[in-house]
Amino acid sequence: MKIDFRFLGLRLDVDQRKAFLIIGSLIFVAIFTKSLVHHFVKPAKYHFQEKHKHLLAQLQAKPFNYNNEYTNRPNNQYQNKIYQKNNFENKKEQSDKKWFTFDPNTIGDAELLSLPLPTYVANNIIKYRSTGAKFKDLDHFSKVYGIAPFIDDLKNYVQITPLIAKQSENTNSEFEDKKLHSKLAENTKKADTIQIEKTINFEPFNPKKESNIKVDINQANMYELMQIKGIGEWYAKKLIAIRDKLGGFIHKDQIYELSEIPSDRLDAFIESILIDPSKIKKWKINRALNHEIYGHPYLDNRQAKILILYRMHHNGIKNLNQLRDVKVFAEAEIKKLEPYMDFSIE
Repeated sequence: MKIDFRFLGLRLDVDQRKAFLIIGSLIFVAIFTKSLVHHFVKPAKYHFQEKHKHLLAQLQAKPFNYNNEYTNRPNNQYQNKIYQKNNFENKKEQSDKKWFTFDPNTIGDAELLSLPLPTYVANNIIKYRSTGAKFKDLDHFSKVYGIAPFIDDLKNYVQITPLIAKQSENTNSEFEDKKLHSKLAENTKKADTIQIEKTINFEPFNPKKESNIKVDINQANMYELMQIKGIGEWYAKKLIAIRDKLGGFIHKDQIYELSEIPSDRLDAFIESILIDPSKIKKWKINRALNHEIYGHPYLDNRQAKILILYRMHHNGIKNLNQLRDVKVFAEAEIKKLEPYMDFSIE
């Protein structure tokens, strides 16, 4: 049997025709088989238990009816407000709540909830008042969320007391209170100052210079350093800052090298400075924070960055030989760092 497909506007060769016929035959067999299955195979019956039968009988006896509340919902916002009001009016007729004259700024929470308003609207008013705000007039009150559909009824009952007089009175009283408190605070401060001056011999932060004083720079505080002639507040701060970053001084040459104080100024007081190398603080290189490494006086930014990366990839630095392997430290630089290094992990 030869089928001509030219009426479909198709020009098919022999293989394409065979494929078309096979696919069509399979589709026909599938549809026919489905019809046979539905005709000869009957669905199994479900046997209800007694409690299920009773529940099914109740549902069949009272079929669900859709109310207009669900089938006739309004589409736009304005109609929705009208719908809410009308729907609420139906419920309001069955309620014992009645309108009465009130001031929304002063009415109690319980009385507000007793008004024929939805609970969420009353709660919105209560939340607004809890912030300390006040309603200025009816227009201001009408901006409470959810109250718009009921504003026509409320305008006959809302009586808001003007706030101008109250505000002026409050302002004057607050001003007087602040003025009184400031006077009391000032008098108290003066009394405390007089009492302190009577009980304490106040000494300004300008210590007396000593000619033959000797100070250990690794333990001295700012006050002790300023007792040396030639060291003022600025130089004392510089010396302590570099000492804390380094961990302490081992010899006096480090002061010339790192303090950035002119040599002629250092010569004037260097003999008054003592150095105890046993008081230096070891630098735990495996526990140091990144900014501490970058801030070390004997490391530049490139060395600090490579040191942090090396420490991270090798689970810590265990000895000086590992520093030599980094290849960014000269032997002289390693010798400077050696007295301060602590390779412990804890």
